[in-house]
Amino acid sequence: MPWIPEWLGVPYCIFQANYGSREFTFEEAKKDLHILEANLLKILSELGRYGFLLSKIENKSRRYVVVDFNSIARGVKANSDLKNLDTPEKLRRVKGYGKNYLIVGSSAAFFYHAYQFPTRYEIEVYPRDYGFWKQLLPEAEIKPTLTDPKFRAKKIIDGLYVAPPERVVVEGIKKGGVSSALDSTSVLVSENGLKNLDWTKLEEYATQHQVVNEIGAVLEALSVELTKEYGKSPIPKAVLSRLHSHIRNTGRIKQYPRDIIQKDESYSEIGKTWRLRLYLPEDVIRKPVEDIAPFSLRVV
Repeated sequence: MPWIPEWLGVPYCIFQANYGSREFTFEEAKKDLHILEANLLKILSELGRYGFLLSKIENKSRRYVVVDFNSIARGVKANSDLKNLDTPEKLRRVKGYGKNYLIVGSSAAFFYHAYQFPTRYEIEVYPRDYGFWKQLLPEAEIKPTLTDPKFRAKKIIDGLYVAPPERVVVEGIKKGGVSSALDSTSVLVSENGLKNLDWTKLEEYATQHQVVNEIGAVLEALSVELTKEYGKSPIPKAVLSRLHSHIRNTGRIKQYPRDIIQKDESYSEIGKTWRLRLYLPEDVIRKPVEDIAPFSLRVV
């Protein structure tokens, strides 16, 4: 198990004794330990990496909170009980420990499209359970940002709790990268993604996350290629129309994706209608359309 050395254990115990479950600031921690700022930054960072400390930013100010040791101890026990199992099986068995989670990001996308394999699992958990999860799944990216509404919106796929496809698509597009865009387009044309997707919620997420232009352009490009390839598209025209009505006609025209090396103008005309400098590589749209579109579309 990833236990901590004494130079971290002592500060952890001091913070635990001084603050318990209360939040504290960097300045307060500095007064507690009486050490150089550079050393304190290292200690706080390492405690977070081991799962013994949480940090968050509120009103442009970073706050810290000590992870409850009982949560850490229960995670150590769970890891011992389930040590010979892979990550998905651990997640299935963890219900017996009364802990909830949500698979998100590229990991969640894979459960819908089964196309582009993620490098590691991304899992949202309740902040109170952070210590438990860091000990149980040290190989995963654990995000202590789960809330009750997010958990209630989950989908159950292969016995696992997965973020809904609308959220996966929008968050993938919002990241602004080619790889995350491919995850999103793959979900949008996959059989499992389409079966679970709620178009109204997709519109709501796009509006909330301020990526209406990007989502609209991607959907239109997909619809064009699907129609070209199979003679029809499952993307409702009404959805495109409603999204288009939300376009802001003022301000700087955005570029999408943000991480392009070579500009691909395959869909530049579509981009103009959505007020985007759209350099979306053709393969991000065409490959999922050709490779994983549902069989129902292929039978014309």
